[in-house]
Amino acid sequence: MKTAISALALCSALLAGYSVAAPTYQYDYTYNGSQLTTNQSAAGNQLSAGQTVGLKMRTLGNDYWASPATTMLWAPIAMQDQGTRIGNLSWTFSLNGATVGSGSYTGQGSSFAHIGNFMNVPTAIHFDELSWVFTLTSSTVATNTLGGLYFAPSPFVNFGGAVPAYVVVPDPVAARIPEPGSLALLGLGLAAVALSRKAKRQA
Repeated sequence: MKTAISALALCSALLAGYSVAAPTYQYDYTYNGSQLTTNQSAAGNQLSAGQTVGLKMRTLGNDYWASPATTMLWAPIAMQDQGTRIGNLSWTFSLNGATVGSGSYTGQGSSFAHIGNFMNVPTAIHFDELSWVFTLTSSTVATNTLGGLYFAPSPFVNFGGAVPAYVVVPDPVAARIPEPGSLALLGLGLAAVALSRKAKRQA
């Protein structure tokens, strides 16, 4: 029994060692086609070397973004002070929970007042969620104060190709299942037809 418990404890420790740590600071956005609903509670915090920032951008319902061509997509977080920051960025594009594109860079510097730059978008993908994580490795300034989404309320800026369009996709399941109100109207219509036919026969 003791051996079994020890083995279980070892397996748990190994799994814990391979678990992915949550970002130090997290931003969450939901986009409805024209406006962002945001969680920017990370803004105002100081980002230190070795710490991470995460961003998730989602659409509502069955909506998605569509990229008709390979392009460079930009969804950065603003910094409240300008300086050169070097770090690592990894990103994932997902549709209905499945990964449809991903990428990363290591040791790339930015001399602008933002982080999370220039993500390659695969050709003609659809995605309803963008997720990226940035790890700061070094900075030329003493303070690295986090701000908000750089291009709010527009979520993306695009370079080198067609601009991904925001597309509303009808739900095929919902389209096949009539709403209760539609069923009631259909019933009233059939009843009216039946009464009309009965009146004609009596006449």
